[in-house]
Formats: sequence, C-alpha cells, structure tokens
Amino acid sequence: MSQHVQWSLQRSQAERGSPRELRSHSQRLLAYLLQEFRHDSLAQYHIDSRGRRGRPRRPIAFVKSHASEEHSREWSLVHQRLSISHISRAVSAAVSNHRVGIDIVDGQLKLSDGFARTWFDERERVTIGDLPIAAFWAAKEAAYKAHCRCDTFSPHQWKIVTVTNDSRFEPDVINCRVAKHRDSNPSRWAYVRIIRRAEFVIALATATANPVLEEKLIPSSFSTSLIESAS
Repeated sequence: MSQHVQWSLQRSQAERGSPRELRSHSQRLLAYLLQEFRHDSLAQYHIDSRGRRGRPRRPIAFVKSHASEEHSREWSLVHQRLSISHISRAVSAAVSNHRVGIDIVDGQLKLSDGFARTWFDERERVTIGDLPIAAFWAAKEAAYKAHCRCDTFSPHQWKIVTVTNDSRFEPDVINCRVAKHRDSNPSRWAYVRIIRRAEFVIALATATANPVLEEKLIPSSFSTSLIESAS
C-alpha cells in the first residue's frame, strides 16, 4: 500500500519567533496543507496541538466543509495523520493517511562529539559514519512523532538501524530505519527520509508494523511531495 506524505516548509515571519507564534504559524501551515491534501480549498480547519494542562501533543484537526449542507456544517474530526515542527527560523508540517512524523533542524547545526556519544550508541555512530549527527537527531524525533502515544521522548531508546545514502541519484536525501528498543528488543519501527537543504534539514517518518516484511516494500512505496506555500 502506498504511503504518501505531503509536507511543506515556511520561514518564520519573525527572525526569532516566540514558541506561541511558531506554534500558531505551524498550525496555519498545517491547515493550508490539509486543504491541498483533501482538495477542498474552501474548508475551514481548527488545529489542536495541545493536550491537558497545555502540554504539546500530536496535532489533530477539525473541519467545517464549505461543501456541506448548511444545516450540517458542524466541526468534524479529520482522520488524516498530522505532524508539525518548528525552529526559530522556520516551521514545517506534514499530512498523510498513515502515521507520520516530521522534524526540522537548522542545516548549519553542528552537534558535538559529546552529544553524539550521549544519544547515539557505538553501533549507531558506526552506521551513521561521516554523515551529520543533527540529521539523525531529527530522524529520531520524526520516528517518535510517527508513533507518538503521548509518551515521553527518550532519544536513547530510538536507534538508527540502517542508513542508505545513494548520492548518485538522490544527493540530498538520506533514507534510514529507526527502531525503538525496550529491554534490548525493538518494539516500534519507522522508515525515515531525511531531506537536506542548504538552510534546513527535514526528516519525514512513517511508522511501519513489520520491518522484515516491509524491508523491500517501504522504500519504493513511501513517497513524499513538497507543497509550496506563500509565507
């Protein structure tokens, strides 16, 4: 089954926006992306990315469709899977019919060797090689978001298992698999596509159920498309 993800990226309107401004901006971008994904440019969307006590949560959306009958134009839950991410200079969002996660980091971000040793074990560091650690930090976060069940993000539990970087055909793309390990056994898996740009690195993850069966299917069936949007 094809697992298609539509995503978008925008510069933040302020050079260093506040967390509230960035969250609001990413929600507007997500609403726009939903209009494109669902082919309904007149629909209104309300995005909720806060849980109890104002804590961040996986975004959910409610829609009021313009095409609905006037008497039934009430807010209804959107069934697509959503994800947002932001840094001080940009916001990003992703929509799919499958479990999806997105994370963005600054393209110039350099993480120290100490950081790498803290959050990536020796096997992971060997697997990553000379590729930028920041890209795989984003991959861990994106994988966590794709599986998010409101549990706490524990970076050391999410392991980079395989990395594919075919610079001949996709020089700006890295594909990898990420698994959450509990008691030394992988319990959740994600396929992650890392897209490198001059200023930003974006990680897009889709959750997988059985990595053995999907080992050959997921890379070919997982597709992404960038939806351009005005700032």
